[in-house]
Amino acid sequence: MQPPEPAPPHPVDALIVRLVRDHEAVATPDDVAAIVERIATAPFSQRLLRVPARDRGLTYGGITVERLTDSLDYHLVKRVRDERQWAEGTTAAHYLRDLRTAVRSPGASLLVYARAGDICAATITSTEEAIPEGRLGPEWQSHVLVVYSARRGTLLTGHMFSAIQTINLPEAIRWLK
Repeated sequence: MQPPEPAPPHPVDALIVRLVRDHEAVATPDDVAAIVERIATAPFSQRLLRVPARDRGLTYGGITVERLTDSLDYHLVKRVRDERQWAEGTTAAHYLRDLRTAVRSPGASLLVYARAGDICAATITSTEEAIPEGRLGPEWQSHVLVVYSARRGTLLTGHMFSAIQTINLPEAIRWLK
């Protein structure tokens, strides 16, 4: 018996891949809106992450970061307890809501790129435009980056940063908005 055929990629994920691979392809305003909506409604990755040794043992809200930890749990603990970007009391639901708000923000920039065998779309938004004041941690920074994997159909990360030079983006980026 043959294994089932893999499901065809979501049309928006296929669009993201085409925009990264074909620099002549043009993203229409409808394409940009579809990509934004795809990112804003995507689930957070449910993969177990291999956690760097320095982050193991961090705890927050009943979560203890171990060698392998659920991706959303790790990102929440990292953003609240270690980096202090989000305030104590922020739940996974709050964090996800904030990321989705950032993605949908009218002032958000949209970019696509390839990295390490993945094709990504990301948004960059002003933190003050996206995150409620009560959820800003003591070390909040001026921008929010949300990264989506078109290969997996999931959010990979969301975090704050102070200047574009401080985040690790590849050189070959395509800005769509």
